[in-house]
Amino acid sequence: LNFLGILANRFNYHSAQQRAALPALLARFEQHVLEAKLATRSSIAETNRAGVPVWKLSKSAAREAALEMRRVLDLLRDRMSAQEGVHES
Repeated sequence: LNFLGILANRFNYHSAQQRAALPALLARFEQHVLEAKLATRSSIAETNRAGVPVWKLSKSAAREAALEMRRVLDLLRDRMSAQEGVHES
């Protein structure tokens, strides 16, 4: 099991408290926090209930969620690839 990083998940852009806490988290754990976050979006809950990926929903909020999800998955893939190279040496 390899640690890939901390993901700001279910981030609420409308919450002043969460917007204030994120920079503190980044400052303290910069090397561990992923450069992407997943916001709280109704489209994610909707697709979870339907059992389909968020990129299958045609709403604009779903498109935004899909872009966020893609960014997170790309970062995780890159970190996993980098760790494979380290562990193979």
